[in-house]
Amino acid sequence: TPGNGTATVRGRTAGQSAPTDASAPITLPERDATRPWVARGWARLRIDDLLDRIAEGGEQSEWVREVIALAKEFHFVTPYTSFIAASRALLRPRVIQPGDPVLRVKAPRDIREVVAVFPFGLTQALTYLPSEDVWQTRFLAPTWMVDGTYSCLLVLTDTEGRKIEERKSFVIDSKPPTVRASLGASSAKAGDEIALTVHADADTRHITARIGDGPASDVTWDGKRLASFATLRVPRDLATGRATVTIVAEDMAHNVASAELPLDVIAGGGGL
Repeated sequence: TPGNGTATVRGRTAGQSAPTDASAPITLPERDATRPWVARGWARLRIDDLLDRIAEGGEQSEWVREVIALAKEFHFVTPYTSFIAASRALLRPRVIQPGDPVLRVKAPRDIREVVAVFPFGLTQALTYLPSEDVWQTRFLAPTWMVDGTYSCLLVLTDTEGRKIEERKSFVIDSKPPTVRASLGASSAKAGDEIALTVHADADTRHITARIGDGPASDVTWDGKRLASFATLRVPRDLATGRATVTIVAEDMAHNVASAELPLDVIAGGGGL
């Protein structure tokens, strides 16, 4: 309770029969922002005391509720809060290749340290990049890690020394996307347009296509066709003969796959 009072310390030195008291006046404020560690230190000891009581006397709902409330307020890990997911960090990329990828974390401005604990035993401190306002580290994902979803523990420390733990998931993906493509026609005149339809895996993030050495065009998702679609213009300077349409697809883990389609070109087309 805030207010004025007196603190008394009583002790006895060796060989002294009577204890000695020392007293001092104190003022207990409603809140003291200059010493934020006091509340956190008290909360840690209070949680330890409550856990001891639970271990000795069994779970009581009010004790459990208080442990959870203090753990959430001060970001402590307890048996009743396996981790405090404060959702203060964004982990990117979420899908990576085995090997030597880069992990990037977006965190609030009051975070001064970020450490990643990986499921294969590696603990890695991230470096802050002011120009991009992100935390970053390069780590070695063992080649024995099969494709699948894994969890990563992020430990964030703010400017007041409080630690926040967040568990994020990432996906190991070593397989390039599967690409199936088709043209609207097997032949076209130079300068004309031709339709291209591409079916690729759901985790494909970017698809481009080009005819011969012409410029690359984006192939984008079309909800009505349930496929990716683009209209390609045949370069006007192509001679009569067979050209190659090259499709390149990249997935979320930056695996790349390509496919080629033949296109018979007739020179002299009058396309716009």
